[in-house]
Amino acid sequence: MVAYRIVIEVNQGGAENTLRMVDPNVLVRTVHASHGKIIRAEPVSALHEQHRVSLVGCFPELEDQLCSFEPGSTNPPDRLDAMVYALTDLMVRASGAVLVFG
Repeated sequence: MVAYRIVIEVNQGGAENTLRMVDPNVLVRTVHASHGKIIRAEPVSALHEQHRVSLVGCFPELEDQLCSFEPGSTNPPDRLDAMVYALTDLMVRASGAVLVFG
């Protein structure tokens, strides 16, 4: 599988530099988590409810996180977060709009 772009959260820093050491030409979009997970996930959740998003392939760990996430949980939903960031990036690019959360 080849990635067209990698979307990374850079609140703690370091990840982009690590990626660029492996491949200096990799396309990276950096995002900062300025809102909570629930607010960030609402537009993506709405797309799922409208059957406008489909997962292609087998993602058991992601599916487990999607089914079991509870606000305030001590288990950080890393795969859920990654899916939200990726789909948000795709939504913004497809619509030409900027999503505003909150």
